[in-house]
Amino acid sequence: MVGLRRRYRHQVGALELQFCNGAPTPAYRCLVPFTSFAEPVRDSTWFSIVNVWRPWHGERLAEQPGQMRRGRALRDWQLYSFLRTEANEVVRPIHEKAMPVILIDPVEQAEWLQGGEETLRLQRPLPNEQLEIRP
Repeated sequence: MVGLRRRYRHQVGALELQFCNGAPTPAYRCLVPFTSFAEPVRDSTWFSIVNVWRPWHGERLAEQPGQMRRGRALRDWQLYSFLRTEANEVVRPIHEKAMPVILIDPVEQAEWLQGGEETLRLQRPLPNEQLEIRP
């Protein structure tokens, strides 16, 4: 069971063709283990949020040595994004539009990491009964 803290506030990225040029290759797929949306729970049950990353060269805001404010910097970056999907009934009252793609089945986790267009079907909400809100 995945726990969701009531005060959870987190923006997640979407899998977009512009970012990934279609389904990302296995080299750019990753899983982030977690125990709850906000703070770790005492048991050590781990689940995975589906993520993508890719190298990119361009201009972004970055820390500037010796300065308080960030400035634009042209360089190589590693972009990282959580995949999201529509919110299920448990998450919708807190986050109306989206929730992270959560995979709890090790077979599905391995499938995501192996890649392929067919794995985009995994970008779906976690079933309601597999998520609970904890105070």
